[in-house]
Amino acid sequence: MKHGHGTFTYGPSAPSAGDQYIGDFRNDKRHGLGSYNYKTGDTYTGDFDNDKKEGQGTIIFSNGDKFIGTFLKGKRHGLGTYIWNNGSKFVGWFKNGKRWTGKTLDATGLITQTWENGILQL
Repeated sequence: MKHGHGTFTYGPSAPSAGDQYIGDFRNDKRHGLGSYNYKTGDTYTGDFDNDKKEGQGTIIFSNGDKFIGTFLKGKRHGLGTYIWNNGSKFVGWFKNGKRWTGKTLDATGLITQTWENGILQL
């Protein structure tokens, strides 16, 4: 049983084969602060609770995009910023992994979109 701080690499028979977690474990689950490195090149660093992303965290995607913000039950949920690799970004609230209320800005800071309750305002 994994408990405490350590490193775990998922073996070839696991659905997450090749992924690696470095961080805290409790009762055989990711729990506390850690870093999860996906075989795709994406990396999540932040809080875990009961094996899910929970609380503050950052995802850096292999394509250069980045999300900094709050997670709930493994999904982006709450205040956060998603930054695309071209420099544009969404700043605001996420709900169940989706943009909810906030603004999209281009790389110069010009507002290009407004979102309210999950709906793009035209």
